Amino acid sequence: MRYWGENSREALTGPSITADAVADHLIDLDAQRPRSSVTPMKLHLLMYLAQGHCLASTGRRLFAEEVHALEHGPVVPSQLCRFSGRRPIARRRRRVLPRMPWETSEFLDRLWLAYRDVPVEDLRTLALGLAPWPADPAGRGICDEELITAFRGLPAERRIPVGESIVRAS
Repeated sequence: MRYWGENSREALTGPSITADAVADHLIDLDAQRPRSSVTPMKLHLLMYLAQGHCLASTGRRLFAEEVHALEHGPVVPSQLCRFSGRRPIARRRRRVLPRMPWETSEFLDRLWLAYRDVPVEDLRTLALGLAPWPADPAGRGICDEELITAFRGLPAERRIPVGESIVRAS
């Protein structure tokens, strides 16, 4: 595994990274801004986008947990338990972040730069336009093949590239 400050060439990919670690990384990036904007809804949308871009690039999940399609957008069930409400969640972040391979951190940083200033309503519209959503408000897990198809259909300029070493490891 290659972490910030380490020299190993192997990359940690796929289900070894937890949804909590991805969420914590994104929340930490938001906390560094003068005005935090990541609400629980925006966090779910960003995690959906991260999972989709990673699957489309590598064929492997970024984190093991399945993203669920609910009537109003994607959710990561474990994050529903951690965060609720409509206010930014940067103040509720962990002070010590889990270690993450630098390739993954770099990918999440690029995703953050692409979407940090996009209003949550626009992210929701983007997410709902990418994959089929069930009429059942209880939702269902979105299968990897649906995400791969949806995200590979994005124009090249809208794709978030995943690092070379992550691709090679899959």
